[in-house]
Amino acid sequence: LTEEEKRLVVEAHNFYRAQTNPPAANMLKMLWDEELAVFAKAYAEHCVWAHNPHRGRRGENLFAIMGDSMDVQMAVAEWHRERDYYNFTTGACQPGQMCGHYTQVVWAKTERVGCDSHLCAKLQNVEDSNVHFLVCNYVPPGNVIGQKLYEVGPPCSACPRGYHCEQSLCGHLVASLWLQWVT
Repeated sequence: LTEEEKRLVVEAHNFYRAQTNPPAANMLKMLWDEELAVFAKAYAEHCVWAHNPHRGRRGENLFAIMGDSMDVQMAVAEWHRERDYYNFTTGACQPGQMCGHYTQVVWAKTERVGCDSHLCAKLQNVEDSNVHFLVCNYVPPGNVIGQKLYEVGPPCSACPRGYHCEQSLCGHLVASLWLQWVT
């Protein structure tokens, strides 16, 4: 991905994370992770429409689109649309629907994302050809069975120690100070 696309990936994730309903008290601000991006790129180049069985302790979202280029904002928006099928009270998805991409996007404890895409002449398990295949990996991973997506409460009211409120998200104080210093 280009530097601009990387920025858009993080921005889109944080946009949706800051607007959860009900509001999140402990939602961490997402940051870019280049190691995760390298891992995502290596898997995207395999051109297999299935989750990476060797992803270890990384969350993963996949997106595929035909056309001239990858649209990372559209990918994150499509994942977020799955919220329509998710019942926050029960923590369950409507039968026959997918919600795991959405729940990964808004998993409060996930703090890092790294993505990359590859133009696949043939994406295995997909009939179309010349498909742009996007892989995003997350640390720590979301979708932990038995855990809630996030704590409900006023934004930033339950930020972990060492974090402060940045636009309704819990930003890591050290990372924020470093980013201010280098920019």
